[in-house]
Amino acid sequence: MRNVLIGLTVLTLLVMSGWAMLLYSGSVIDWWIVPAVAFAVGLATGLHLWRMWRYLTGSQSMAFNYVCHAVFTAALLSFIFFLLNDTFSDRDTAHTERGVVTAHFKEERHRTRRVGRRYVATGEKYYVYSLRVNLADTDPKIISVNYDRYRNVRDGDSVSVPVRTGLFGIKILDVNSMEFQTHPKVKKKSRLKYFGGRPKSENGSN
Repeated sequence: MRNVLIGLTVLTLLVMSGWAMLLYSGSVIDWWIVPAVAFAVGLATGLHLWRMWRYLTGSQSMAFNYVCHAVFTAALLSFIFFLLNDTFSDRDTAHTERGVVTAHFKEERHRTRRVGRRYVATGEKYYVYSLRVNLADTDPKIISVNYDRYRNVRDGDSVSVPVRTGLFGIKILDVNSMEFQTHPKVKKKSRLKYFGGRPKSENGSN
């Protein structure tokens, strides 16, 4: 029974963390603020609630149960914060803001695979792509994009995105409805270099 509860707890932790990250991707706020505050709350409440984790973990260690409580609480409160901010956002504040793409980012990552019960091996590498967008009335935001968008959009291209204000005053960008106005690429004229003097014309004159 304990193993089942541990599995459900870990699954819940992963789902909440992933969902919170997804909701954060459209929220205009520094990534560390909400998790830091939530973790602080977990540390404070863990001083009294760490004992509740003894049955689940099977450990009597205060430090271990204390950390488990703090991490789980941080994920839970972060998820609740972003969910409420998005779900109860003020639709009357919805408007479109225009901005510009100011930077491209490409990050190399590696897939992992389990080898046996205790070891995880590094697998093939892959890349994730993102753009930094500066909007007129909103702080700069890093937005994840696919490779095609990353390749076709250039620094200086214009962007328009729907924006609304969340329950806690945090702005939310509808990144799926973003529109980019790309500028046509200008082909540079090739410059031919001649060696051994100027080329002769057809009549033989210089």
